[in-house]
Amino acid sequence: MRLTTKRDQFIQGTDCATKNVELVKLGRRIRRARKLSGLSQKDFSTKCGLDRSYLGGVERGNRNVTFGFLCTFCDGLTCDIAAVTKGIPRLYTKDQFLN
Repeated sequence: MRLTTKRDQFIQGTDCATKNVELVKLGRRIRRARKLSGLSQKDFSTKCGLDRSYLGGVERGNRNVTFGFLCTFCDGLTCDIAAVTKGIPRLYTKDQFLN
C-alpha cells in the first residue's frame, strides 16, 4: 500500500531508494579520494581515529554519515567537504521528477 504519491515525495524530499543511491555515490567518492592519497583503509582510519570497519561501511554506502565524519575525513585528506559532496543529492526540477 503506497502512503505517498510521487508529488508528495517531491515536496517532502527523496524516497529511501534515492537516499541509498546518494550514499553509494558519496562512499565511492570517499574511497577514490582515500586511494588517490595512497592510503589503505587501515592506515587512513588510524590517521583519522576512525574504526576501519565503519570506514568500509561508509565506502560501500551502507552507513549514513554525519557532518562530523565528513569533517574528520576531509581533515585527514586536507580537502574541502564540497570536494566529496558536490552534486549530491542531484537536484531535480519538478517536471524531471514527475516524469
